[in-house]
Amino acid sequence: MQYTKTAAETFDEIASRRADAGWADGEPFGIFTAFVGSIVLTAVGGYYGRKIGKHYGG
Repeated sequence: MQYTKTAAETFDEIASRRADAGWADGEPFGIFTAFVGSIVLTAVGGYYGRKIGKHYGG
């Protein structure tokens, strides 16, 4: 039997990757910028992760 990810796992993975990217992009400009970038990109990752999860996971 083949394992497929659930929609929640897809959401978490995408949101987590976006949060890491936000932190890395904002870090050179200061810790607050990194924090805000992380929050913004977590929201973006959550939005698209949910869309992708619904499309592929049902």
